[in-house]
Amino acid sequence: MGTIGAVPDLFFDLFMRRLREKRGVLAPVPVDDLSPLIKYDMWTRVDKVEPLDLSAVAVDGGIQVAGLSDGREFVVARAIAISSSGQAPIRDIDLDAVPPGSGAGMSMMARLEMAVAKRSLESPPDYVLMDGSLYVKVMSLLRVLAMDGGQSGPAEVRAAAGALAALIDFLEAGRDSRVTSLFVSKDSHLKIIKEYLLFRRLQELLAGHIDGADLGLLSKGAELYSIAWSRKWRHQLMELMKRSGEWGRDARLLLEKAIDQYLGDSLLLDSMARRAGVARGVSRPMLIGAVDIRLKEEGLMDVDSLARAMERRARDAGLRIDAASLVLGLPRIVMFHVKARETDLPLLVEVPIHERRFLGNELPGKMFYEYDWRRDAGFLLSQYVNPLNYNRLLMLAHHYATFTARQFQEYLLVIRRDAGLGSSRRGVIGLGLPNGEVESEGSRRIE
Repeated sequence: MGTIGAVPDLFFDLFMRRLREKRGVLAPVPVDDLSPLIKYDMWTRVDKVEPLDLSAVAVDGGIQVAGLSDGREFVVARAIAISSSGQAPIRDIDLDAVPPGSGAGMSMMARLEMAVAKRSLESPPDYVLMDGSLYVKVMSLLRVLAMDGGQSGPAEVRAAAGALAALIDFLEAGRDSRVTSLFVSKDSHLKIIKEYLLFRRLQELLAGHIDGADLGLLSKGAELYSIAWSRKWRHQLMELMKRSGEWGRDARLLLEKAIDQYLGDSLLLDSMARRAGVARGVSRPMLIGAVDIRLKEEGLMDVDSLARAMERRARDAGLRIDAASLVLGLPRIVMFHVKARETDLPLLVEVPIHERRFLGNELPGKMFYEYDWRRDAGFLLSQYVNPLNYNRLLMLAHHYATFTARQFQEYLLVIRRDAGLGSSRRGVIGLGLPNGEVESEGSRRIE
């Protein structure tokens, strides 16, 4: 069977023309002007990093999806836990055929990550390093289970329920084993701390200039995440922007950047570190709970309401869950950023705080928190190599968990041979094999 040879790129000259036209649009978001306006000391310098004799397990997962000729999608997810002490890797894999566009695969991968992480506690390390944000994982699952207006199908709801149960199971096992779980995000786009800082400063600047409703909006912006997602509150913010000329350049800039959905915590904190002359350090920890604006607007900010909504969705998917126990098992999260060197953006680090409930109202949703980060940050800094290899063990786990094109081709070959499932034409073309050949090491193929 013939193949299509290398095809020249007939679009590169057009690409270069468009790039020149849009260079200004693509420039990095400017944030340095904000730093002097925020009246918070956010960074502590770390002058010296000592090697720490601590054991760790790093966990990461991978996922691949291909369209099937019958209209479904074939999903393969896998996860691995790599130990610093030389123990054999802990692995798991799962696969399914799901409706197209379903998010079930991501929940499947999250469940596997939590399962291998829990198994790693059989010989407890000092640390379990998890790839990605704990807050994002929790909220992504809660949205599927209670907040997406019924858009998720039964397969997605069942997968999310399994992932949430596995997440809580791992967190509780880590607590009982006295193992510290660090969720590390190399490229976080959260805006939780940014919104707190900017809206709090706006409250101070505009007190006496705006009425109670607008002051209440600024308070809501500081306490929740993120009011700009809501059409109602975004419109009210834009109205404030129109009036900002009355209050000076500082208020206008703060409002503009509060609304800006591209500027996140990491960029803002990096700017503040550079202004403070901090080349290596740790940002002030913040404790967060259920701060999502959608939870608030849908009346799901207490355990009973959220549990009832989850159980309704689960019943519609043919599933019975003890949603109240799941919600009560969610801890609050302390988040801080670690800046490893002057030219590198900070890493977001999250730690579950088991003595505080995620939906508990005994504390504000967001607050700065006295957390002793010295051992955690010292361990992460001692593992740092460069911006790409931000953590030796997590990078190794990522290397093994991530699919190569060759590996996924082999999986597709096997499902065709052993299960009789055929790939869609779009799926095969997406692998870069427009003639339909999926070659394995033994020169086999799907035709």
